[in-house]
Amino acid sequence: MCPADVGILNAVSFNREKIRPANAELIYRHRLEQTETDRVARTLSAWSITSNATIALLTALWGFLASIIGPRAAIATAGVLLLATPLLLPRSGGASRHERKPAGAAQDTPQLAAAQS
Repeated sequence: MCPADVGILNAVSFNREKIRPANAELIYRHRLEQTETDRVARTLSAWSITSNATIALLTALWGFLASIIGPRAAIATAGVLLLATPLLLPRSGGASRHERKPAGAAQDTPQLAAAQS
């Protein structure tokens, strides 16, 4: 293994161990606040099981891919797929991001519309 490969593995490991859990805590907290109190233990168990199963499956899949196309190409493919994930997010059907009103702006009400005309 060359030094560049070791550097890539260190960067991936750092992201997996340090950065991702910090963001996940915010998501988990929000979802748990929305969950009924009698289902919290069941929800946490389901998250743990699916998280571990997903990690195992993707590790095996990417190991198989790396054995076919090589480790660098497999890591590059993963990087491209990660960069493409924002395209999967739902888009708002209304105004574009630049046309939206700020959060604190007053909304047009029927009274305001009648007064302006």
